[in-house]
Amino acid sequence: MPVIFPSGYALPSGDRPLDHARIAHAGNWISGSPAASSVSALEIYDVAAPANDALFERWKPASLPATWDLGALGGVTLDYCAIAAHDLGATGATVSVELEVSGVGWVVVKSGFVPTSDAPILILFEPVSNVIAARISISGSTPPAIGWIRFGVALQMETRATFPGRVPFALARARTVSANVSIRGNPLAQILARSGRSLSFKWTGLTEAWVVAELPAFLSAIEAAPFLIAERPGVYPEDVALCWLAGERPRPPASGSMDLHDLTLSAEALDDG
Repeated sequence: MPVIFPSGYALPSGDRPLDHARIAHAGNWISGSPAASSVSALEIYDVAAPANDALFERWKPASLPATWDLGALGGVTLDYCAIAAHDLGATGATVSVELEVSGVGWVVVKSGFVPTSDAPILILFEPVSNVIAARISISGSTPPAIGWIRFGVALQMETRATFPGRVPFALARARTVSANVSIRGNPLAQILARSGRSLSFKWTGLTEAWVVAELPAFLSAIEAAPFLIAERPGVYPEDVALCWLAGERPRPPASGSMDLHDLTLSAEALDDG
């Protein structure tokens, strides 16, 4: 269940269809003041960890139920919550997403769901404005550890990603294995030297007006920070990945005689198991 919709979710007027990618990146997520109901006494855990990009750092509550909050948001509009680098599936946690709306109070935008794995999660909901704080609430028996949480308004790609050559995210794992063999050529052991997911995306037929308006912030953001992508959230909800740009910053060349452009993007993604 990596892409999650609230019950009764209705595609907002003017939104792209749900077979168009939704992307959370540093140009569209918001910054705030992280806080939590509690934190494990072990020094390796930090309340601020989910707000930075050092995925080896984690927040872990001392007990459940627990909340992790992002406050002092100043009345923004939000339509997603993204969670990655976690063990919510392994610990059997139940998660809710709540927003504090100015003059209204706390509103539940997605009530308790139980992640079925430790893969990245994107919760999409109808836009909520005048938000002054956002949080996730966790219940269960075993406190989970979480390394990355973001709230914002997702980039909606203007066209669908091209289908030829597409690899399902679950099958995109790229692993480097070295084998030790005896002097007689008998296998002794195999050692996993590196693990990740290699992904590539291509969009065609992007209008020049959209490219000029939307791509500068996106391309600048992915140079410096990871991004989370749901390639076709309404068709392949399992295909969600937390990625880093691989190679050169992409450029959107014109694709024909009309003012249309293509964008090809190569990325390395977090291997969630």
